[in-house]
Amino acid sequence: MFTGIALGLGVVTEVEQHDAAKRIGVDHKGLLKPPLVLGNSVLVNGVCLSIVKIDGASVWFDLIPETLRLTTFANIQHGDALNLEKPLGFGDELGGHVIQGHIESVGEIREILDEKGDFRLRIHTVRPELSSAIILKGYIAVDGVSLTVTSWHSESQTFEVALIPDTLSKTTLGVKKVGSLVNLETDIANRVIAQSVQIYLSQVEERLTRLEAALAHEQ
Repeated sequence: MFTGIALGLGVVTEVEQHDAAKRIGVDHKGLLKPPLVLGNSVLVNGVCLSIVKIDGASVWFDLIPETLRLTTFANIQHGDALNLEKPLGFGDELGGHVIQGHIESVGEIREILDEKGDFRLRIHTVRPELSSAIILKGYIAVDGVSLTVTSWHSESQTFEVALIPDTLSKTTLGVKKVGSLVNLETDIANRVIAQSVQIYLSQVEERLTRLEAALAHEQ
């Protein structure tokens, strides 16, 4: 589990193609403090990845086809900056919100608003089904950064998040442009509630259908 409080930026130093998969090398700039062990999990732009190689100040991660399909890593290039975070340890402070590192969708930045210190991103959700888990004043992870939803526009499937200067300076969100893609993970608590309600409503609808069929048969 992670918190969405990025340590800072690493940089992609190598991108290797392995059939339908990729392996990337990342200079973590000393952000990932020892001990670092093969198999350790790291949150990389919101994606939970396992360290498969350690070489000095660089760590390597494998990107399987499923990861490439669901995330912005499909277009990863040498020199790209990446948000990095180590997983929570026992007793660590939960400064953001609980993040699994399981990306649900890619979002597209539709507008960047910067008005006298009020810096906001308006993001379009590529998958409409995410809307049930996006709640005003609720949490969402954007490229692995824990943010609060400040507005939600259901008709356009867009939401806004506000960023403070520290977040802009320490993460990739400070250099994003209109049209940039970002990894999205909604709050797990919201997802559980939304899915439970959907299952319940589906069961109610099924029972009503059976009841109507039974009543029609009796008539």
